[in-house]
Amino acid sequence: MLKLGLLFPEAEMTAWAEAFLQERQEEVVFCRAVDTTNTVNEGRAAVEAGAQVLVARGYQAKILQEFLEVPIAEIILTTQEIGLLLKQAVRMTGKQHPSVAILAFDNMLPDMSHMEELFDVSLQIYYMDGPQDVPDLLTAMEGRKERPDLVIGGHLACHLAEERGYMTLFYDSTEESVRKGMELGISMLAAMEQESQNQAHLETILDTSFNAMMRVNDDHQIFAVNGQMEEILGKKREALVGKTLTEVLPQVDMEMVDNVISGESENYTVSVNIRGRSWMLLMAPIEYKTKITGVILSFHLVTDETEPGAVEQTRIRMNAFATNVTFKDFHTSDPTWKNTLEQAEAFALSPRPILIYAPPGTEGMMLARAIHTNSRHSAGPFVSVNVRGMNEDQQMDTLFREADETAALSSEGAVRKAHHGTLFIRGVEDLSLPAQHQLLRLLLPWRDLRSDVEPVRTVDIRLIVSSKRNLRFLVEDGSFSEELYYLINGLTLTVPPFNRRKDDLGLRFQESLRKYSRRYNRRLHVTDGGMQRVLSLEWPGNDLQLEAFCERLTLSVNKRQIDEVIIQKLYDELYPKLALVDREERLVVYDDPEGVKLRELLEQYHGNRVQVAEALGISTTTLWRRMKKYGIEARYGK
Repeated sequence: MLKLGLLFPEAEMTAWAEAFLQERQEEVVFCRAVDTTNTVNEGRAAVEAGAQVLVARGYQAKILQEFLEVPIAEIILTTQEIGLLLKQAVRMTGKQHPSVAILAFDNMLPDMSHMEELFDVSLQIYYMDGPQDVPDLLTAMEGRKERPDLVIGGHLACHLAEERGYMTLFYDSTEESVRKGMELGISMLAAMEQESQNQAHLETILDTSFNAMMRVNDDHQIFAVNGQMEEILGKKREALVGKTLTEVLPQVDMEMVDNVISGESENYTVSVNIRGRSWMLLMAPIEYKTKITGVILSFHLVTDETEPGAVEQTRIRMNAFATNVTFKDFHTSDPTWKNTLEQAEAFALSPRPILIYAPPGTEGMMLARAIHTNSRHSAGPFVSVNVRGMNEDQQMDTLFREADETAALSSEGAVRKAHHGTLFIRGVEDLSLPAQHQLLRLLLPWRDLRSDVEPVRTVDIRLIVSSKRNLRFLVEDGSFSEELYYLINGLTLTVPPFNRRKDDLGLRFQESLRKYSRRYNRRLHVTDGGMQRVLSLEWPGNDLQLEAFCERLTLSVNKRQIDEVIIQKLYDELYPKLALVDREERLVVYDDPEGVKLRELLEQYHGNRVQVAEALGISTTTLWRRMKKYGIEARYGK
């Protein structure tokens, strides 16, 4: 039985439909002639009877589309039917070239091109959204120079047109248009059945896959998940389907999802941490007839033979050295830094060492923590060691000290403490050669911490190191092991300094200033000129320098408006330039020649700004701006 619901405005159309069904030896779930005022109720009755597609015409079809969430196959008048109506209109008017007006809904008429030439008529076509439009359309017709000789329309249009003295013709459908409408409905049912089969096939593929999988449409809505995905998320598919990807997996970068959906990226691979475990996420587009309609997300557990058991991992995680920093904690609009973060997410999938070049005060530590959180070692501890300033013995003891079985964990070195987790060594460029050699032996396949004659004790760690200097130069001068360099240099990340991330610099400055303004109850505002000066200055200390500068600025400024003069003056005071003079470091005070000339003239005229302005040939307003520029308005401001 066809799951069609047939709703017609005329009983004759129902008879044609039944004849069509008898020819094909088919039955439908609902077939009835209905009054327009009762269309919605009859449509609901058809759906309750099991109809998956409704066949209707004109205004009834528009009503059903508006109030019911079910596909509608619309009956459209055929070209032949329109031709017969126009031929009859010519006969009724008795004119050789009559003017004919057609009042119809936009879903009823076929292509009307060349109808006037074919049937020797002058056509006026008026489209309406509902019966309420008929009186206004008739009034509009009367306002035209060429008054129609005949009006073609539905029952209401014909009735109102006759009241105004028009000759009318009702647009009856013929058996042909009813058959075409039903064939369209049957085709729609077939397409829906095929889609259901495709969906069933996809769900079977998803459910039989070894990986956890999820299907998402181009609006980021989850369309389907398999059983493995339910287990990973700890939720049933009923609670997942229909949700947005952001709601379920906020750690996934939606910008990258959009890049795949738009076709900008062919795929997307990244590491994600879900409920304490690290997964490799592969995202690929769903493409149909050159159009991308969504994405498939496949999750694969990041693991290898050395991964400790779940019980041991849980025990480790319950102890100290945990970190919960994720890549979602980074906020940037800088493309270079974004690219570095994307690389870091990909590198987190690998167990190999990672080398981070991080200038002072940048997010090197934060980046290392995020990599740890997204790695297979995330359940283990995160141990950070700064070896800068340590001598050789201190480095060896801090990193590789061993304790007997009865000793406390705190007496072990960083390597042993980081077992099953991540060891982050800051200042690797300052690591002594013996410590480098021991670290190299740790990372090589045999991975023993003792000498070759002692029993081998292995450790399972993910190594991340950071450096301020390019290690290649240290290899060249012999202060860094060439073998260790090539071992850790494969996965390298560079954190760009703030002076190469102007947008981030501005945001970070504003955040720091707001923080200290709240702490010390100060209401401060940075002018546009002040922000431009902040962005133009060098900040070699990056975040550390910005933080200290903003706190000092908040505590010392005596004005609510912070302009470029105040910024520059404090910056010069805190970070003066140094130069070697006679082999001694001395402060270098640089003054712009224009600033020097201003001071000389102000001294010459005893601070009289009017006279100085006249001498320079500028206005006193311009003079004042220049005085502020060079920070000399305070002395000569009165």
